[in-house]
Amino acid sequence: MIEPVVATLEPVRKIEILKERASFIRNDVWRKRLTAFVTKVESVFRHRNIACHMPAILENGKWTLTPVSAAKILKHLNIEEPKATRVSFNDLKAAISTGERALAEGLDLVINFRLVNAELVKKVAQKQSAKD
Repeated sequence: MIEPVVATLEPVRKIEILKERASFIRNDVWRKRLTAFVTKVESVFRHRNIACHMPAILENGKWTLTPVSAAKILKHLNIEEPKATRVSFNDLKAAISTGERALAEGLDLVINFRLVNAELVKKVAQKQSAKD
């Protein structure tokens, strides 16, 4: 029942929910792994937005992504040097490898949470049978 609701959420909201809920996980190892996963996913999502919303410009023989809208220019503006910060394609390649690692860790997390949920169901069933 919860999957259709989660599917409609934006990735940013899912990241925020996971980040908030991580603080309630008592097992330190699980909490740290979930927090590391969320950090990687945030980085990948940020680079995805850069790749999708900034045009590629050839500058000095190198392709870079440059902000063009006023809000993006102000966000990426370097005050000492009157020029918007450009993002190189090498930065995006690093984000792709981070995304691949995050995907693998995410699959591990899903498997682990399924195992925990199965154990919780068993415990509840045992408690119910003990009451009867």
